Amino acid sequence: MPETILTRNLVARIDSCINEARLASNVEHSGMAGTLRELFVAKLMAPLLPSGFCLGKGKVIDRTGKLSSETHVVIYNKSRFSPLLFDEITGIFPVESVTYAIEVKTTVTATEIHDAINKARALRLLLGGNQVRFVLFAFNSDVTTPEADLKRIQSYQAGDLFPPVNVYCSVGMGYCYHDQTKWVVASRTAGRAEVVGLLIGISNTLVCSGNRMTNDLPGMYLAWWTAPPPK
Repeated sequence: MPETILTRNLVARIDSCINEARLASNVEHSGMAGTLRELFVAKLMAPLLPSGFCLGKGKVIDRTGKLSSETHVVIYNKSRFSPLLFDEITGIFPVESVTYAIEVKTTVTATEIHDAINKARALRLLLGGNQVRFVLFAFNSDVTTPEADLKRIQSYQAGDLFPPVNVYCSVGMGYCYHDQTKWVVASRTAGRAEVVGLLIGISNTLVCSGNRMTNDLPGMYLAWWTAPPPK
């Protein structure tokens, strides 16, 4: 299927976000990590959210009162359960309303991957937490090949029955997700395909979880690289 104008627009937005993130990461400042997360949210995620879904940050809570670790980005359905917000986006989110928890890293390293896995495991311990998909997104990586980058996100979780971090994307390296039976890997990077694949997968999943027809997916309009929605 040929590239569409929507695809070109998305790739241009991805390039703009990555360029700004790399400029920001060159400045040594304690707030830069937050700036990168804000770029990710505003330029990549917000324009693709279906109606009814919102972006936040904070902690996820279950009905027993147990809390997750601090979460960089939460995608939740406001029509299911209202969060307790302390400002426009920061708050505590009932797990039943949360579809995605996203960890955004400047540069992913072995230490950062283990940190994300521990956060994902804490989320999974919540009652209903296993229904939330956990994404690790990185603007850079400390390894040099897509194979090495994708292999370690899988190998570090080999002992888990279901990988706690079940979606992974590293700019310039690749994109993979676990479909509850196996890892699906797309490591080609032409035209920012790895980031396009991640955004399509998230957007398609949100549409499906919103109880719309599963054959009416936004990924159909972002042609030349499409991924089936994670189950």
